[in-house]
Amino acid sequence: MPNYKTITKLGSVSRAKDFLQNPFWVCIGRTTPWDENEDNPPEAIITTVAIDEPILYKHLTQKYHVQPVTVEGDFYIDGQWYKVITEDEARDNLIPYVLLTNTITYNDIGDDTITFRQIGVYSRLIPKEGYENHELLTPDQVEDPGWLEWYANLEPVRVQPNQTLTFYIVIVL
Repeated sequence: MPNYKTITKLGSVSRAKDFLQNPFWVCIGRTTPWDENEDNPPEAIITTVAIDEPILYKHLTQKYHVQPVTVEGDFYIDGQWYKVITEDEARDNLIPYVLLTNTITYNDIGDDTITFRQIGVYSRLIPKEGYENHELLTPDQVEDPGWLEWYANLEPVRVQPNQTLTFYIVIVL
């Protein structure tokens, strides 16, 4: 007779809780054009461990437990509404969704000639000595970027003066 094992839904919600307790950093990178078609970036690969040609790392402070909803919620992302919920609501309703959001501004980059093609979320980043309390780091200020938790390949993005880009990342654990 076979034995069946699984990670429970409650276990997944527990992973979501643990995940949200990490400090995260958003990294933008990859200035080199895509080999094929710039308007059709390659698919993200699950074995990727780092963002190519990092430009900057920005501390991420907005992170939430969320629930997909059919009516208007707090965030509308890729055709789906999400409502921010408490940790208790996530546990009680077995909802393992998290939302990470961050804003990149022209002032963060400071150069309107830079075009990037990747964005990633790192945990366990270690700044170099003297930069431990900085919210924005350049690659030369980072001892170890840490663990790449999520990333996306993008069409080319250039941040212009007075422009702000806000990224919304939903992860199901």
